[in-house]
Amino acid sequence: MLDAFGSAPSYRYNAQGQVIAFIYADDPAARLDHSASVEMVSYALAGETLHFVFDWIMQGGLSQRSLRFHLVVLYLWPQLLPCKRPNASWCARIHGVSRQWATLLKNDFARTVSEKSKLAARDFIRRSV
Repeated sequence: MLDAFGSAPSYRYNAQGQVIAFIYADDPAARLDHSASVEMVSYALAGETLHFVFDWIMQGGLSQRSLRFHLVVLYLWPQLLPCKRPNASWCARIHGVSRQWATLLKNDFARTVSEKSKLAARDFIRRSV
């Protein structure tokens, strides 16, 4: 009998006679285009990470959000900030907060994105396997 993929599975049984595995002579997964699936996984992980970044920016009030946005830009693309040597002190000065607070927020962002992207990658791999 053929399954949905047009393959005929053979069965493996345990000692009680219950089916414990389907074994395909021609594995349907072998026919997948792995280069396309790797590209799809990378886009999905990038989307998940972007979602976490925007969630982190949206925490706090309006002035807090603009500070958080500048800190994200500082962390990811420092060359886009309009200063010669971008750092958390510059962001703090622009937004009228202490350098210590801006540095703590920048470190919190770095830690949060790192943790969340690792979790997203692990969860995505679990779902795809």
